[in-house]
Amino acid sequence: GVYGHKRNTSPYIDKLAEKGVLFENAVSQASWTLPSMASMHTSLYPSEAKTRSIKSNVKNKLLTLPEYMKNNFYNTIAVISNIVVSRVYGFSQGFNIFNQEYIAEHNELSAESITNQAIQYISQNKDSKFFLWVHYFDPHHNYKNHLEFDYGDEYTGDLPDNLDNKYLNKIKSSLDKQDIEYVKNIYDEEISYNDKYIGELIDAINNLGLDQDTIIILTSDHGEEFMERSKFGHGGTLYQELIHVPLIIYNPLDANTMGKRVKEYVEIRGIAKTISELSGFEENPFEGINLLDNEKNSPENIIFSEIDGVIEITRRKTIIYNNWKLIQNIDDQTFELYKIDSDPGEKINLFTKDKEEINIQKEKLQAMLSVVFENDITESEKAKLSTEDIRQLKALGYIQ
Repeated sequence: GVYGHKRNTSPYIDKLAEKGVLFENAVSQASWTLPSMASMHTSLYPSEAKTRSIKSNVKNKLLTLPEYMKNNFYNTIAVISNIVVSRVYGFSQGFNIFNQEYIAEHNELSAESITNQAIQYISQNKDSKFFLWVHYFDPHHNYKNHLEFDYGDEYTGDLPDNLDNKYLNKIKSSLDKQDIEYVKNIYDEEISYNDKYIGELIDAINNLGLDQDTIIILTSDHGEEFMERSKFGHGGTLYQELIHVPLIIYNPLDANTMGKRVKEYVEIRGIAKTISELSGFEENPFEGINLLDNEKNSPENIIFSEIDGVIEITRRKTIIYNNWKLIQNIDDQTFELYKIDSDPGEKINLFTKDKEEINIQKEKLQAMLSVVFENDITESEKAKLSTEDIRQLKALGYIQ
């Protein structure tokens, strides 16, 4: 809602934004979960951390945010719900408590259980310094109808109330506008359902008297597409519908941040540096910028994102700079150029246009893109997947 949606899907998230800083143009470093979350935890780009593949993991040699917080005497706790951020993928590094018993498949709900468990951990640690990561999964396909919300109740078509992207993409040629709107309505119900439990989590923090010294950050690893490019899902492209994500930071220790909106583009990998500096650790090893540092947030921030063919064959990289966006499709070496302030839907590819301003921006962005991913931090390493891990990954659509 706070981003301008026509429907009041997220009253609790919106209330958090009113008390904190809302970033209007936060960008994820990938359009699917594993590399995006790895960047959030390490502050590295996926190609630097070698986390581009479904068979890769977060290496032990990489310093993660929870490891850093643990080393600085924070009790570190995680409650997660997706196998690709589980122990087998290295995300348990640095956590005193890493709870993955609520890992959900696409047709399951986990928000209530995760919230109750997180509240229990907060209650147990309210008298000590803690770092808590709560990973929600419910606003994700399958999109499930929630009877307490009625956004899709007027639908008269043939689609079921449990919608899987694989099924939707299989029948997409037969869908009409009413069908597509119904899918969006059910997705909105998923958002409202999850928002309710985010509200319960925040209420618990308030009721325990922790709201004046607990920093809360809410974000997402990727977006979803609903036929903007003639398909449903995520992970296959780097258009804005997939990498433009919500980001809200509530910092009760600084009254000047209340109700602030940041228009400049930022990378979510900056979360690690932001948390470190807000916790008093100015000299920290993380890349990126402190997202609350006004002097470093500018239109000239260089923003990167990438994917390596996990969902589709094509590998892609993108750079955003001063409202210009260049996408490189690596396998066929084609490029797309967009002016995203005037063309937010990325419908007009300017790369082949021969105009002076466009040529200047094209050359500048190509030069930037060619150097940013040259830094190899670590060697690639495969995750050790069990038979059950492989079964869950197949159920989630990550492998065939």
